[in-house]
Amino acid sequence: LAKRMGCEQQFTEGLDEMEWIKRVYEESRQLGTKMGVALPSFEDFWKKGYFLYDVKPADRDFVAFADFRADPETNDLSTESGKIQIFSPKIHSYGYKDCLGHPSYLEPTECLNTPNRKYPLAYMACKSRYRMHSQLDGAVGHYFADIRGREPLWIHPDNASARGIKNGDIVMVKNDRGAALAGAYVTDRVRKDAVVLHHGAWYAPKKMKDGTLLDIHGNSNTLSMDVPTSNLACGNIASSGLVDVVKYTGELPSVYVWEEPEYTE
Repeated sequence: LAKRMGCEQQFTEGLDEMEWIKRVYEESRQLGTKMGVALPSFEDFWKKGYFLYDVKPADRDFVAFADFRADPETNDLSTESGKIQIFSPKIHSYGYKDCLGHPSYLEPTECLNTPNRKYPLAYMACKSRYRMHSQLDGAVGHYFADIRGREPLWIHPDNASARGIKNGDIVMVKNDRGAALAGAYVTDRVRKDAVVLHHGAWYAPKKMKDGTLLDIHGNSNTLSMDVPTSNLACGNIASSGLVDVVKYTGELPSVYVWEEPEYTE
């Protein structure tokens, strides 16, 4: 793109791919020297493929809050009292019912213990070993994980059998928030009544004949709740919820998210 826009020299700085790798490594090597870590030459590193850092005795024998434990009056903490606290008057003063001033158990919004739950299975959207969140989903790693081009759905043999699902089948995972296609991975590595759909598959919506949107790739965010963890934290809760799984028998759309757009010179 830089070449076509007339700024190739400014973008590449005259370096090719390998020269950029070497340049970044040498910068890291100089930083390592300042930190007391001697990295090997680039040639030796590239030949071996990895470098193991030494663990310093001070790091190996690290003790959390060592200074505070030795002298809590002089080395106070950043809490309201300067000490380790189980109760926070400040958080308590906010009056949030979903985030009290002390450790407490709050019933999950959706879980297998939810009374009269509409959907029978709990799902977990864990991290995939083949990418970093959604990064690199378009790289070759997905070939090792995907089932017929879909994100694998881990499902217990008992739950799969009850639904007529076999290993390698395409299934639809659904709830009131959305639906997604996935490839069934039948395994006892997941507990009964729970399924796992690793998060990060690139979203690939397709409008169905009834007008609804179906993600045809296996994006777990189509199933997750869009509410914060609490009024205080406002974190996301995209990692769990309730779903049902059925065997998909319709026409199987092709996954298009990795296709490059057409362009002309």
